[in-house]
Amino acid sequence: GLKLSNHKSVDKYLRDQLPEKYHKHINASLIRKARIAHDLDWTCPYTGKEFDPIDLINKKVDKDHIVPRSQRMSDSLDSLVITFSE
Repeated sequence: GLKLSNHKSVDKYLRDQLPEKYHKHINASLIRKARIAHDLDWTCPYTGKEFDPIDLINKKVDKDHIVPRSQRMSDSLDSLVITFSE
């Protein structure tokens, strides 16, 4: 129940924050990334720079494993962060 509630609240957040033309990009993958970003207060943990949902769509930021996947074979939300691609 909590996961579904979080999923729905992040979906609503994206729809509220993004202009209508970007709503076609809202899918499970984007919502998953947004859930991670929400947990990080939309701030890169490495640089301290803030980002927004459009940065997720434009791939300015993306998922990164905190612990390399070769050492921990997990894609759970708590093992991922959102960081700038550069």
